[in-house]
Amino acid sequence: MDIKDPQAALVTNYEVLQTIVRAQALRAKKALDKPSKAPILSDQRTAELNVFSTKVIEYMQHSPASVETRGSIEKATAALDSQFKLTRLERLQIINLRPDKPVEVHMIVEECPERMTSQQVDDLIQCVTSVLPAPAPRLTATTSLSELAQTR
Repeated sequence: MDIKDPQAALVTNYEVLQTIVRAQALRAKKALDKPSKAPILSDQRTAELNVFSTKVIEYMQHSPASVETRGSIEKATAALDSQFKLTRLERLQIINLRPDKPVEVHMIVEECPERMTSQQVDDLIQCVTSVLPAPAPRLTATTSLSELAQTR
């Protein structure tokens, strides 16, 4: 997805990750193609942007965005639209956060008890877990590197 006006559309974490990875690769290619003759300040800003991009990519590699595809998001969007009356923002948050507990759905869906029965909440969780790929393991304070390596 090409972002023409960043404030005009809602984008998933997957789309953010793909955009940052492409932009970082493009900056790296440009740096190799022609050495910069720009002032030092520009080099400093470029370095800061590269650090920021790298940190965002590292974070998102441990989020559901790292295993999603455009197809899985389209499939999830269609399934959610056909079964539930959700706003665009609620649907986006469900795709990004991938709730697997009723309390998480209640935090995402505004006025959830009035809009959804407990069975519908359970159905939404089932829909999310069946349509979207299994999420990447989440890092916690107690997750060791060896545990993380074993799950990959």
